[in-house]
Amino acid sequence: MSAACLVVGGARRLGAALAVELAVAGADVAVSSRTPAAAAPVVARVEQLGRRAVAVGGDMSSRLEARHVVRTAARELAGLDLVVYAASGPFDPTPPEDLDEAAWDGSMDVIARGLLFCAQAAREVFLQRDGAQGHDGARDEGDLQERGGVEGQGGRRHEGVEDGAATARRGTVVALTDVVEGDLWPRLTPHFAAKAAQIMTIRLLAAAWQDDGVAVSGVAPGPVDVPDDERRAATERAARRLGYPRLLRPAEVTAMVLRCTREPGLNGGSHVVRA
Repeated sequence: MSAACLVVGGARRLGAALAVELAVAGADVAVSSRTPAAAAPVVARVEQLGRRAVAVGGDMSSRLEARHVVRTAARELAGLDLVVYAASGPFDPTPPEDLDEAAWDGSMDVIARGLLFCAQAAREVFLQRDGAQGHDGARDEGDLQERGGVEGQGGRRHEGVEDGAATARRGTVVALTDVVEGDLWPRLTPHFAAKAAQIMTIRLLAAAWQDDGVAVSGVAPGPVDVPDDERRAATERAARRLGYPRLLRPAEVTAMVLRCTREPGLNGGSHVVRA
């Protein structure tokens, strides 16, 4: 059996790599971008792996469009088990004193607000399912291959808000967050401020929805080796600065995402992936 997954921001870079890795692990995948055409190459790669795939277009910073993306994915895949929120805003190093409204809003709208609206829509879809099928039902994320390990921000395993909860898992939202503790990056202030807001949003949504059987978690991958990285040299410098011996592989990040679908103790946390 397969699971049905939506990867938001899945047309390029890490989002695209995760969409393919989820297909390798046995998932049918919906790939969203601002336009369906941008997601078409990734959809083709997923289909080459023998999995069902669909492209969906929409702006996740709009509540209406976020709902359209999630509902379309669920309709086309005949259900939805996992939503991976990989969308990110502009990544333009700028001194904080030079930031303007567009620079600030560009990150906040996509990273923080977009996650909220996406998660709201996902919860609606998850709760429309017949009973509690999902984590223990006809579409079981446990059918996907398990790989890798995970730890909480700052090197501690996060004890999630769902520990001990008896509610059956109906669906999971996993956002790609970032390592926000330790070394500071002032020239990327909008990005990291938005990621901090995203991480707190994850905690709050997980606490609010745990009794609904809806889990919300974050995975903080650090620097990842992706083929379409236009800033490869900067990525490698970031890895050295963070103490990574090498760039992470997309499969390692995918393994952390899949653990979030299975382990109640990871609900509500932002979990750092180490090389």
